[in-house]
Amino acid sequence: MAELYLGQFESFTNSEGELAWKAPAAALGVLDLRSIPQCGDPGPVPQGFALFSYATAQVGNPLLTLHLGSDLRADLTPVQKSGIVTLLGLPPATVLDDKLGRAIRQLLIDPTLYDPTGDIRYKPLQVHPRTRSVEADIGGFANVFSDRISQASIDAHIAIFQNDYVRQRDVVGLDPAVLRRWVGAQSLLLFERVDREAADALLPVQYRTDGFERPQSSFTETWTRADANFAGDITGVDHTWSGAVGTARVEGNKVQCGGVNQVVHRYCTTALSTADHRHEADGQMTIGDTITRSVAISSRKAASATETGYFMHLIRDTDGHVRKLTKRVTGTETVIQADTTDPGGSVIAMGVEAIGSAIAGNSDATTFSGTDSTITGNLNVGFRTFIGTGAANANEAKLDANFSEDVVAAGGTGHQNLLLMGVG
Repeated sequence: MAELYLGQFESFTNSEGELAWKAPAAALGVLDLRSIPQCGDPGPVPQGFALFSYATAQVGNPLLTLHLGSDLRADLTPVQKSGIVTLLGLPPATVLDDKLGRAIRQLLIDPTLYDPTGDIRYKPLQVHPRTRSVEADIGGFANVFSDRISQASIDAHIAIFQNDYVRQRDVVGLDPAVLRRWVGAQSLLLFERVDREAADALLPVQYRTDGFERPQSSFTETWTRADANFAGDITGVDHTWSGAVGTARVEGNKVQCGGVNQVVHRYCTTALSTADHRHEADGQMTIGDTITRSVAISSRKAASATETGYFMHLIRDTDGHVRKLTKRVTGTETVIQADTTDPGGSVIAMGVEAIGSAIAGNSDATTFSGTDSTITGNLNVGFRTFIGTGAANANEAKLDANFSEDVVAAGGTGHQNLLLMGVG
């Protein structure tokens, strides 16, 4: 049985030289309970708390503040209860359930404790489209809980959706047709139909005249065009890729860095119909020295140059290979799950998906996964490449054959590249 702790993330410098966050020591799993501003703080002083699980008891680690034990059915002590309330900044009058597992469930479904905006505290969990349930997984414990869809989970999901809808409509300026398809996708998810009654239950009252449509399912990017560098938007391919950071290059019907010693990232301006979607691509990196090369694709990517989204990274560096599933909030990375296996120099089928609060990525047949509710309501996908100083050629890290699909509109079926083992 795993050991569970309430603690804080550890600051480290990632392969691209950025300050980032990871679990202290060799954690089996993590459930992030930070607010959005806390997730976006680059540190190095940690902000907020998360649940971390370990194969054995951890002794003397100052970041692991409160030991919660190894049995989800065990009673919490008064010290543990008060510690949870204090560390998470919950209302002082909060009365937690006596049992550890039920108390974790309470944290994630009680509307007096979570914050659907994520501004003050963590967000609640979202309904999973495939299982129509709310689930929390932490490594070593499998399902901490799994609740069938209920009025409480519908209310939480709608509260998140309405906050995101206002942001996408009034701040981002999302295309009204995309907004209508998004309403349709959420209607299918929560009510299994697309009609006026379902749309009215979802939409903020002031926007009920915005309407609804049935969602669409997928698009493909082949990167087919003449070779060229792009300091701004990537155009002349199947879709426009915007939010320019770094110079990108399309060469040989693949996208890559336009030069060494730079991070390059873009998002696809073609929005999907829902934030429950997956993004796949073929990645390839060469290596023969200690220069870092990396490729990554993202889901729930913010429609801007700001890097907010879920990412599957493949990194090759003879000083330390990494495959990792991460999230980025306003550019700050937090590792969800990772290993140090060399992804290899051949073409790698990679994927990343955000479905409800189940986040998953893959490198060929290896799947990485976790539960996270931080990033919601982003309907775009993106990519990221990096080549360090001294590399012989910028084409040593590249992506090809991007495919993106809405899970709700597609009926939740799997695509050939993305393995969904252990996700739902």
